[in-house]
Amino acid sequence: MKNFVILSYGSETEYRRAIFTILSLFSWTEDYSDKYRVLLYTDRPDFFFSYLAPVSVNYVTLSSEKLKEMMGETGFIHRRKVAVIDSTFENYPGEDLIFVDSDTFFISCPSILMHAFKREESYMHVREFTLKESIGVFANYQMVEFPKSFIQYISETEFLIAGTIEKFNQDDYSWNSGLIGLSSDFAKYMQYVFKLTDLFYSNSKWFISEQLAFSLLLQRQTTIKPTNELLMHYWGKRQKDLIDQLILNLINGTSLQKLNDRQFIRNLTKDWKSKVIEDSLLEQISASFSDRSWYFGFKKIIQLFLNNPKDFLRLSKILKSIYHPIP
Repeated sequence: MKNFVILSYGSETEYRRAIFTILSLFSWTEDYSDKYRVLLYTDRPDFFFSYLAPVSVNYVTLSSEKLKEMMGETGFIHRRKVAVIDSTFENYPGEDLIFVDSDTFFISCPSILMHAFKREESYMHVREFTLKESIGVFANYQMVEFPKSFIQYISETEFLIAGTIEKFNQDDYSWNSGLIGLSSDFAKYMQYVFKLTDLFYSNSKWFISEQLAFSLLLQRQTTIKPTNELLMHYWGKRQKDLIDQLILNLINGTSLQKLNDRQFIRNLTKDWKSKVIEDSLLEQISASFSDRSWYFGFKKIIQLFLNNPKDFLRLSKILKSIYHPIP
């Protein structure tokens, strides 16, 4: 049995995101319905009942005290992700798990996640960048201090992991943690994920410290496999605003019977995937125009048309509207 783990708390926007995550999983796994359970950690289980009635969901209620406890002494919000993964391993020993962020939805059947995981394999969403490359990436967002502090810290520090001294370096990769698939054997390493998360955050304040803890530890202990062909992760602010409005319209304007129509939801995931990709590319193109990064912008324009080749005229009009040549 597989455990799909989702964490959702704090606001109705977050709850609605989790609803669509679960509906998308349900829609794409018709042939595997007896192979997994959904564990939803939330402070408002009552919000979900009517929307997810036909879906088998195990609710784990989180009190305000528990949510605070999960952050530990560092007060790091995303440490809660580590806590719910650890709790799932404790409550379901010997079972693999797949943690999925609530700002995601499945875009194809996750059949590769349904087999018994080998001890030496793991899954994350997508490999993003080396730690060295992260300096340039975060410089674009005026956040270069976080990767710089982190790289300095790990370059000066050795870590004791399961009796072995480990050194991390700037050539190691950060993997996006929108999805984390772990074998039951990895449960013994969760204490070190907690330790690394706390140390990384305390010494860098980087808001992806839990992602880095999983990324670096899994690179040393397993072979990480990507899942971006299975899952759309709309983590950017613009893309979240876009999908949040689509989900709100969907929930307010669709019957419960329709919400639980697998084919209907599958079709939506395909359409929304295209919308997320388009919006992300337009955001990058607009930024490249502002920075006069013409080569980068040209590459993204090509990707934009390849994403939706049948919509050439509409996309051309959008590009004209965002291009303002500097005299």
